[in-house]
Amino acid sequence: MSENFYFVRPLNAHTSAHSVKVLMISFIIAFIFVHLPWELIRGTEFADAENYIARFNGFIDTEQLVGGGNFLSYISSEFLWVVLIQNLQVLNLNVEDILLIFSFVTFSVFIYFLFISTSNFILTTILIINPLIIDFVMSQVRNSFALSIIIIAFLCKHKQIRYILLVISSMIHSSSLIFIVLILILDNVYYIDKRKNFFFLLCLGLLFGLVITEGRDFILELLGDRRSGIVQPKSSFLFSVFWILYFSLMIRLKDFNIADIYTKFSFVILVIFVSSVFFGTYASRYLAVMLPFLIISTLNLKGTSKYLACTVLFMYQILQFSYWIN
Repeated sequence: MSENFYFVRPLNAHTSAHSVKVLMISFIIAFIFVHLPWELIRGTEFADAENYIARFNGFIDTEQLVGGGNFLSYISSEFLWVVLIQNLQVLNLNVEDILLIFSFVTFSVFIYFLFISTSNFILTTILIINPLIIDFVMSQVRNSFALSIIIIAFLCKHKQIRYILLVISSMIHSSSLIFIVLILILDNVYYIDKRKNFFFLLCLGLLFGLVITEGRDFILELLGDRRSGIVQPKSSFLFSVFWILYFSLMIRLKDFNIADIYTKFSFVILVIFVSSVFFGTYASRYLAVMLPFLIISTLNLKGTSKYLACTVLFMYQILQFSYWIN
């Protein structure tokens, strides 16, 4: 990764005062978002969040957690996540409040990232409040928080701090390593020819998908991860059909730019998701990872292309909510 590389590259130049204003708006929206009664609206609890609460209300031995105590064991055990929550519990915060704080920080980063990367605050806010993101931020708190740290890392201008943040994210959720490696590859490998670029991204996504699914147990066993050998639930292939069709639509739009870093990242994540579903692995969280970047790619289209793509995305979002609530 080049020293001047930032994964987050705002399209519009902002003054410091404007950036502070955008940040404050992001905080306000995030505060409202995390305090909406999503579980009541949905009619069911967030399963992953409930598992976190049950786990951290018990005793966790951090020394036993890291096993051999080498660097890889700190990543595979996601040691920092446990340490963060245990230290916040010392401040007499209950686990529910701690998770809410992490969700607030995560959504603040997501919405700020989207605001500085697009030019339409209203459409951005509407599209990001999606069932995929709600589950990701409010239930899969650890995974989404780790992604937010990756985004902060690439917002950071200081190279050393950026690397430290990337290491921190990997010790909160080991899947961060996948996204970090993927981002570095996408920033350093580029084909001018659109067909070659598309083929490269397709192959890259298939390779990552194959490694994640077929090589998962081998990698986890190598790292000494406790999740090795655990059977993962499967995702329905039908769940991926819309996103395949949506990308097919975007590719045909005249303003679509396959070379854009956000588009490349979201496309590869989609290929990882589809290939993971094909190989019989639970992978819906990859769609949640993809969505903020896909929204940026969509909103950075021009004129009729942008509004056509936004309309399709919004109509499917309504369908998602109808399924999610019921």
